[in-house]
Parts: sequence; structure tokens; C-alpha cells
Amino acid sequence: MPVSPRAVSALVGGFLLVAVFVLFWVLWPSRASSGPPDDRAITMPSTFMELDVSPYNTGDDPESVATLREDVGGAQLAFAMYGKAGGTTVSVTATRTDLTGRVDLRMLNDNGQRYSNSYCSSNLSLRTADQGPDGEGSPYPGGLICWRTSDRLSVSAFALIKPPAEEELARAVDLFWESLR
Repeated sequence: MPVSPRAVSALVGGFLLVAVFVLFWVLWPSRASSGPPDDRAITMPSTFMELDVSPYNTGDDPESVATLREDVGGAQLAFAMYGKAGGTTVSVTATRTDLTGRVDLRMLNDNGQRYSNSYCSSNLSLRTADQGPDGEGSPYPGGLICWRTSDRLSVSAFALIKPPAEEELARAVDLFWESLR
């Protein structure tokens, strides 16, 4: 039985479409979730937004680190508190996993406002790990969280006292996130 040129063309075209799709899927760079987890250590900067590490920093407390690592499924994690006496205080968390709905991002009541590659929100509620991101929580007025997440890297900055402008904090989150890639 003879095969028409149109059938051959359709078959070749279909094969090429599948081949391009497979190559696109395998080689696309944003598919960072494939492969082993990133176990590189995270080092917190000595300053963040020109704020020094706070004397009340608990980022080097083994118990605090263990609690937060448990919340992120054991992924690499680091955090530090930055501030100036009588001024802005910012808690910064970085982890090599997606922080969505965990740690400080559990406090979010909305999807935030986008600034470049980060998001910020001052619509916050205090929630425990048991309550999860959808729990009732208690309103937390006056705070600001800016964050940037991916499936392999996340940075959040929670301004607890005298928050800076959202754009400023978002820019600092972006810069720190980029430095960890």
C-alpha cells in the first residue's frame, strides 16, 4: 500500500514536534528541581541594608537552627537578626528549598506586591507551625515581609521594628538571593 507524501510529512512533523518538546523539557534551565538537593552551606552577610548583626541575634543558636531546619525539611538554612539601636530590626532567613508557607512566610495573609523579583506584604498574622499558613493567627500590624522563593532557594526578610520602604527591603532580598545562587 503506497504512503502519501502528506502522511509522511505529518509523521515526520509529529516526530520533530515530540523531539523538540523532549529536548526543551530536558534542557530548560528553570527546571532546577531535577537533580540532587543543593547542600552548599549558606553564610549570612555581616550587614544587611547597612544594618549590623543584632546583639540579640539567635542565628548561631543550635536549638533555633535545628527547629527551623526541621520546618524546612532538613534543607540548608541560615538566619540572622540585623538592626540598629532604636531603629529598624530585620530578621533574614535563607534556605536551599522553597519557603512558601513556612517559617516567616507562614505569616502572610496575601500574595504581596511584586518589586522586581521579590514580593512584599505588610498584611501579616502570627501563626504557629501547627496552624500552618491557612490558620487563623493573630494580626501583626506594623511588620513587613519581603521574600523571593524558588524550589531550590529562598530568602525572606521580616522587618519587625521600623520597617524600611518595601522597595528597599525587596532590593536587599534580591541582592542577597542572587549572591547565593
